[in-house]
Amino acid sequence: MSVCVVGKNKAAFMDACANAGGLGMKLTDSLDGAAGVIVVCDLVEGITIEEETELRRALQAGARAAIFVDNLDKAMEKTDPEGVYQACARAIDNVNVILCMYCSPSTGDLQVYPNFKGGVAFGSASQGWGFTVRHFGKMYAKKMGVNEKSLCDRLWGDNFFWAENKRWVVEASPRGVSRPLPRAFCQFIMYPIVQLSQAILTNNSRYEQMLTAMNISLSTSDQGLTGQALLTRVMQTWMANDHLSLLLAP
Repeated sequence: MSVCVVGKNKAAFMDACANAGGLGMKLTDSLDGAAGVIVVCDLVEGITIEEETELRRALQAGARAAIFVDNLDKAMEKTDPEGVYQACARAIDNVNVILCMYCSPSTGDLQVYPNFKGGVAFGSASQGWGFTVRHFGKMYAKKMGVNEKSLCDRLWGDNFFWAENKRWVVEASPRGVSRPLPRAFCQFIMYPIVQLSQAILTNNSRYEQMLTAMNISLSTSDQGLTGQALLTRVMQTWMANDHLSLLLAP
């Protein structure tokens, strides 16, 4: 199957996919004959007019869409996890506004979803890593012994885990909470990424314990890396192929 990639960072995205391997489908920058389209959307700038035009052309041709929310690494440098979440939500909502225009009884729902339904990935095309919410949902579901789908659905949107009472709530400050709870996406996804990134970039030895806890193994040559080079390799190892799963979503 041929999948078209659009966006100003499409070359970096396609290179990252090629280097990761195991895709099992052809990525191209041409809409001709493409069964699907991946929009590589800048997290800060959002979808551009050019990208929107290409997306509309693909939808008119019957292609299904997915979105890769790009430059998460840069956003993490400029804002906190909640700010990253809000920027991601805006980018996804803007794409879904376009997709809704092409929904019909024959096509069904064309929108993309960060949760279990799929169609959305986050990451850095230039650094060659990415993930889906389902990547973390699967990991936590196994640790907690809970249903993967229900957990994935709670890792996006207005969902908060009240650890003291060990229950999920839909507001950050329910009665009895001493301070606002972090959004589940921030607590279970962004916080681990930020903490690992900071530990590596500041050369805090704690990152080695974190790698062990996350079952991330580096080659002997990679263990000699430091700073940004080490962080990039760790992220590529941790989330090597996961962002490709959005291409396979039904």
